[in-house]
Amino acid sequence: MTKLRKLELAGFRGSLDPVILDLSSTSRSVAIFGENAGGKSTITDAVDWYYNDRVDHLWREYCKESSLRNALLPDTDNARVKLTLDQSGLESTKLLRPDLKSEHSNKTTEFRDYLGRVAAGQERIALRNADLLAFV
Repeated sequence: MTKLRKLELAGFRGSLDPVILDLSSTSRSVAIFGENAGGKSTITDAVDWYYNDRVDHLWREYCKESSLRNALLPDTDNARVKLTLDQSGLESTKLLRPDLKSEHSNKTTEFRDYLGRVAAGQERIALRNADLLAFV
């Protein structure tokens, strides 16, 4: 199973400035908590968008891609989400350009296969609060 080691984002949703979440090999679990509008959803939304090209709770509200770019991000800059995994060949930065087109920096077959395993449910990436409620 592939493990997430670092999440970096900038210009994405609630984060104009870079945010780095370092999950070193000594980390076993992560709990994110804070005030309303403190950026918690920005982190989970970034992972969701990275893998799924959408953020379900935003798409249900008809916000879509335009809501993914930080409102203060200059029109010349890309929003970005980078995931560093424990397998170096799978590292990639996903960009959301000003024209709302997105792309991964990693174009290898190994990375495409990995994304396919994620889409097929063979890799579990994020467990959102709604998933927990449904489980309970």
